[in-house]
Amino acid sequence: MKDVFKGDILQVGEMDLIDLDGQELAKFRLHEGDLLFARRSFKPQGSGKCQLIPPLEDPVVFSSSLIRVSLNSTALPHFYAKFFQSAIGRQIMAPFIRVLAVSGISGSDLKNLLIPIVPIDEQRLIAEVLRACDEKIAALEREAAAHDELFKALLEELMTGKRRVAEI
Repeated sequence: MKDVFKGDILQVGEMDLIDLDGQELAKFRLHEGDLLFARRSFKPQGSGKCQLIPPLEDPVVFSSSLIRVSLNSTALPHFYAKFFQSAIGRQIMAPFIRVLAVSGISGSDLKNLLIPIVPIDEQRLIAEVLRACDEKIAALEREAAAHDELFKALLEELMTGKRRVAEI
């Protein structure tokens, strides 16, 4: 559940291993292109959070706190993941979110959600542009992290006297 709130695309991290029989695995296994929605959250904006499932090396299943949606062939998962992550997608979903001690959305609400049907070529084009933007953002985040590490290393060398300002 916590992995859904970490980003827009599932990043498989440290997960618990569980024993499932073949029938359970078939029922709850995630596949590339599935969308996961947070069934509940302590914060209303977290309810209904959507995350795209990337290609997975090992079998991964989802918890009861999540709703899995498998799209048909007329819908591109990356396009609709971005749609549900957008302000418009969140606005469409807002009336279905129940705000209680723990906010939530139900599978039947999600099933009744009316969303735009966008021609597949347009979905593909939009998804490609958004994928390129995501890649650029990730590259810039890596670059910023590298600059931060360099700054910390230089600062430590300056503070310990290993390097002088005149050398820089």
